[in-house]
Amino acid sequence: MDEEMAQNQFITGKAAVSGNPKYLQWIDGVKNRYRQSQIKAHLQVNVAVLEFNWQLGHDISEILRTKVWGSGVLNQVSLDLKASFPQAQGFSKDNLYRMSRFYRLYAEHKEIVAQVVQQLQPAENMWNIKLAQVVPQIHDASILAIDGSPALPFPYFLGMVPWGHHIEILQSCKDVKEAVFYVEKTIQNNWSRAMLSHAIASGFYKDAVKPLHNFALTLPKLQGDLAAEMMKSELNLGFLHLKEGYNETDLENALVNNLRRFLLEMGSDFLLKGEQIEFSVGGESGKIDLLLYNLELMCYYAIELKVKPFQSEFVGQLSLYVTAVDKLIKRPQDNPTIGILICQKLNREKVEWTLEGFNKPMGASTYTDNLMRMVEEHLDALQVVTDGKNEAG
Repeated sequence: MDEEMAQNQFITGKAAVSGNPKYLQWIDGVKNRYRQSQIKAHLQVNVAVLEFNWQLGHDISEILRTKVWGSGVLNQVSLDLKASFPQAQGFSKDNLYRMSRFYRLYAEHKEIVAQVVQQLQPAENMWNIKLAQVVPQIHDASILAIDGSPALPFPYFLGMVPWGHHIEILQSCKDVKEAVFYVEKTIQNNWSRAMLSHAIASGFYKDAVKPLHNFALTLPKLQGDLAAEMMKSELNLGFLHLKEGYNETDLENALVNNLRRFLLEMGSDFLLKGEQIEFSVGGESGKIDLLLYNLELMCYYAIELKVKPFQSEFVGQLSLYVTAVDKLIKRPQDNPTIGILICQKLNREKVEWTLEGFNKPMGASTYTDNLMRMVEEHLDALQVVTDGKNEAG
């Protein structure tokens, strides 16, 4: 009886706590922590699966290339793996081919993948360290002592997207640039597979990568074609580590402090000539956020930064800045100055109509800064899982 009473003293009726604010706050916290633990566990498993697929894709690619065990070996590999792991899915012959293509698509275009990885530095190194603690090492178990060539290091940003999404990308994308684009967009927007499939079917990539500018109408053909080739529709500024709620001054300072990477993101042969370049016209002053010079085009670039969606008046402001550079800074040997508006979001049709109304060469780009934030959230998730395992051990 005493034991039963001792147990019952810890059981509280619902009516006693249902209206208690502190209890409601605490129970909501427990629910949120549980949901987060599910996400973290899923992430850990997904990274392990994707790295396994990457390694096996390398092995299969080498087996098929060298034909070391004959042309029909893939059927045997599928049968052996299914026999050893009858509860597992994904060891069909078709899926093994997908793994091979998954590896080759990214491994054979290292320079494209490197551009994404560069945006993730230094978080990428941190991620490698943390993953080494939570993801089983499978390199030593690789069957590819065939010719001694190891797989390239797994680009861990690929592990942030489920394998089913990768299958959709492999089946639908024509080249690695399009594939990387959809991987990044899936990470940034947390797309489901159905949403990803819809984006691909609607031609989202083609619309998004088409630069917005009026160069064909405002520049000589040679300069206009080269400027258009350099123009990017979206700049990846995830390397800036911007905090939520940042303003235009914060964005500008971050770009200046990370100048080398910003200039690389803009394109080739860019130099910074100044920031907050002040000028006066008609008794009023203005400031150009960033002034760049391109050595190949031999012209200045006036950069206007906005941390808000596109508005038509931004183009009028930028046109004034371009004119100011042409009148006050441009030398006789320089080509016409180009203006670039960098906004948080763009309405493509509205931008096109607005640019057509100006005779100054200008273009508009959007930017993304949350890829790094997403990576850091995943890093924190992995660290919590690791800490929990260490404590449990």
